[in-house]
Amino acid sequence: MTPDLPNIPTPTLGGGPLWEDVAQVEGYRIQRNRMTGHHRLIDAANVRRAWGSHETCEEMLARLIGEPEPAPHPNIPLPTLGGMQFWADEIVHCGWRIQRNVFTGHHRLLDPRDRRQAWGTLEQCDVVMRRLHEEAEIEPQSDRVVILVHGILSWRGVWGSMIEALRRGGYEPVAINYPSTRAGIEDHVEQLARVIANLADHEELHFVTHSMGGLIVRRLLADFPEISEETGRVVMIATPNNGAVTADLVRDLFAFHLVFGPAGRQLVTGINSFVHGLPVPDCEFAVIAGSGGKSRGINPLLSGDNDGVVEAESARLEGMSDFLLVPHGHNTIMRATEVVEATVRFLRTGRLTPSPSSA
Repeated sequence: MTPDLPNIPTPTLGGGPLWEDVAQVEGYRIQRNRMTGHHRLIDAANVRRAWGSHETCEEMLARLIGEPEPAPHPNIPLPTLGGMQFWADEIVHCGWRIQRNVFTGHHRLLDPRDRRQAWGTLEQCDVVMRRLHEEAEIEPQSDRVVILVHGILSWRGVWGSMIEALRRGGYEPVAINYPSTRAGIEDHVEQLARVIANLADHEELHFVTHSMGGLIVRRLLADFPEISEETGRVVMIATPNNGAVTADLVRDLFAFHLVFGPAGRQLVTGINSFVHGLPVPDCEFAVIAGSGGKSRGINPLLSGDNDGVVEAESARLEGMSDFLLVPHGHNTIMRATEVVEATVRFLRTGRLTPSPSSA
């Protein structure tokens, strides 16, 4: 049986050949997926209100019948910085995002220009987002979704070049913001699972990650087999798949704990480390690593070639479909033209470099 997951109301396409109605009550429909067997509850506007088992959907239906939608708080559209370390995305749809503050727990709705359009509870923000999307007829441009997951001390803004290339390639990029230094990797995995559970209906699901983002996705695919089963391809850029020696060097410093938080302590190497117990993804995946262009790499404190933070050999992972070494540093590698092109190529063809016949 498909395990029940937390649900956040999100628009769907209402069905199609993969879904069959098993119950209809007062405009609500409980549907069963013909391939996976799991159920979902959608309302008259084709917004998913619950998913998982049939019983879970029935319980939610019973609570929803007769319940009014919450009224949003008055709001003046204000510019924001988009999140960074203190906001966690909960719903991301067509560049709009509902975020939760890690300190207060309240939510806000940001438009694609990071202006606040609503605030309050998650449900109140969702009401405003659905209304605005219906009025402007905002819909995804593609059902080929690519989730982009940044690394520690970073944010979704690093994906600008990659997002543009993915859109040109016919994909729907979904860049996730998570408070990387405020919680452990397991918490980031749970947040990412909620975002994915509330995506609009899609035909393909892929991941592109940078640094620690790759470890989050590896844990996600291991903990949520239903997500793993629908995942097509994964590209891990500068991910310390075997741990980061740089984290070993500073693991005992108070400043390291203060700045990098719980997740930073999980990046160390060793037989008892977090990375040592991570399973290899079941899907096709490729690894791109940074290089100094010489045997000692960019950082002389690390052995062998490296990008200044992660050793090239630490990025390698057994079972990878392809591997590419590029002359770029850790913090800029995801923006490099050759990396962007290789990433889109792998998602499309399963190769990071052009095949000899196409060269």
